[in-house]
Amino acid sequence: MRYKKFLLTSMIVVSGMTGLVSAAVQAEPTSEQSILKQAKIHFSKDKVYEMAYVSIIPGKEQQVFANYFPKALPLAAKYGGKSMGMLAVPGVKDGREQAQMVAIFEWPSVGAWFELHKDPDFLKIVSIRDDAMAFGNPGNFYTVNEDLDATFTEGKMYELANYTLKQDDDGWSSKKSIFDQYIEQEKGVSQSFGSQQNLTFVPVPMSNYMQEKIKITCGHHNGFASDDQGLMPQMMRIREWSSFKAFDHYQMDGSSASIKKLKNDAVQFELTLKTVFGFPAG
Repeated sequence: MRYKKFLLTSMIVVSGMTGLVSAAVQAEPTSEQSILKQAKIHFSKDKVYEMAYVSIIPGKEQQVFANYFPKALPLAAKYGGKSMGMLAVPGVKDGREQAQMVAIFEWPSVGAWFELHKDPDFLKIVSIRDDAMAFGNPGNFYTVNEDLDATFTEGKMYELANYTLKQDDDGWSSKKSIFDQYIEQEKGVSQSFGSQQNLTFVPVPMSNYMQEKIKITCGHHNGFASDDQGLMPQMMRIREWSSFKAFDHYQMDGSSASIKKLKNDAVQFELTLKTVFGFPAG
């Protein structure tokens, strides 16, 4: 019952957010009896993508969706920012509830994001958002190494995984080599369990000064980034699964012990969210 209640809350949040998603997301029914909806999103190697992890205080959803976003998104557009879509988080692999949703925004650069956060008109409305947030962690910036065209489908599960690698005396480069072996060997096995589309993102390189500047800009809504809960990793990926059950079966499978050992040898911390894409209600 608790899970179903949390899922319902997440989808209520989804319905509010997706009504404000920009034209970058093109939702359309599939040919399968026009039942399933799909959203097509283009990720460009020349852009920066912000992942904002958010939970809203129950009862304050309209404060965010009706009062804040209709004012904030046009201001973001002045600096080239736009909403790309969002993922609802009805489950977390290790049992922790970190956020109800993950909103994805596109920016020309991290500098453009800072320009918005200095805009006097934007600063006037920040309190509307902050007052409604139970949890918020914006300002997590990524890029893609090549242009990607992604399709998000109603009913599919999207694994959003962040990996922080173990450190060696010479940095984490040797662990990255082990991690790459893990990713390559895992592909065939996970596909046999229903893993499909796989999108890989890398964090925008940040100096300690820039990281601190982002934390100050985000104020008290910088959530678990401040204690490195996986949101400043060496890699992030969004991987599609045919269902939650398929993902869970893969996690419980014992036949790929050698592959999992590669991951354990390379990974210091993993934060994996089990998400669904947010389509407008109806």
